[in-house]
Amino acid sequence: MADLIGIDRREDKENPDYESLKKGEIPSPELRAPVRCLIQQGNSHKKDGVETLEYSKMYSKERYKFFLEAPFEISDRCCSIMKKTPAHNYTKQMGKMPITAQMASESRLRTTKWLKNGCNGFDMKSPVSNPMSIWTEQDILEYIYHNHIPIASSYGEVVADYGKGKTKENTMDIGIFDVGRPMFRTTGCSRTGCVFCGFGCHREKSPNRWELAEKVSNSKIIDYMMRGGAFDENGIWKPDSRGLGFWFVIEWINLHGDLHIIMPHREDYLKQYMTKDTEKYLK
Repeated sequence: MADLIGIDRREDKENPDYESLKKGEIPSPELRAPVRCLIQQGNSHKKDGVETLEYSKMYSKERYKFFLEAPFEISDRCCSIMKKTPAHNYTKQMGKMPITAQMASESRLRTTKWLKNGCNGFDMKSPVSNPMSIWTEQDILEYIYHNHIPIASSYGEVVADYGKGKTKENTMDIGIFDVGRPMFRTTGCSRTGCVFCGFGCHREKSPNRWELAEKVSNSKIIDYMMRGGAFDENGIWKPDSRGLGFWFVIEWINLHGDLHIIMPHREDYLKQYMTKDTEKYLK
């Protein structure tokens, strides 16, 4: 949040504005903090110009306020740098518009965009075709199941759970109603993505995404992700030649945020990479 509203939290450790922010106070009205910042702090906001005592819990992030003290950098720009920007650059260079497999059911944002632009956003700033917008995950699994389409090994196989119902030869003939239609699932991972992404990992039980990745993918990648890491000259934890240093990040989050994120082989990483510098943050 400090970075979002322009408060230095690195070079000047005694910055009074940053000290106020750590206490849950927006330092001054001149900073013009976005409403989401005010909501995150639990402050009231204005509705139709009138100050209210209530605030929407949609953007309430009070539970994660401890991240203001994090000795590592946090950003949501990885997707833009690794996926969106290269795709936009390719479109500009080649003059070809993208076709994606996005589904409206995947998020509120994608639902909103589909309602506004439909499956083919020809008039969008960045034109894109999303022919699968109206599909659901069950639609896709059902289609794969009946048409015997090969999928990545990480997903395993698609199987049908009919429960107490009678087996149908082809449930795609049932029509628009779900009576008699089984639930389809994969025997391996239900979803895959960037192996290093921890978004939502605090809500997972064992085996979590990284434990599964060790079994169905390359365990060396998970080891590279967890091991290593070091503080730079400014005291910020960053990857080094040994690895990305997620072990320290996860341990710090669990200690200060009580989020209970599962770390594969936790004791091994703590024993191998714990130093006097990391101990200062993990007491």
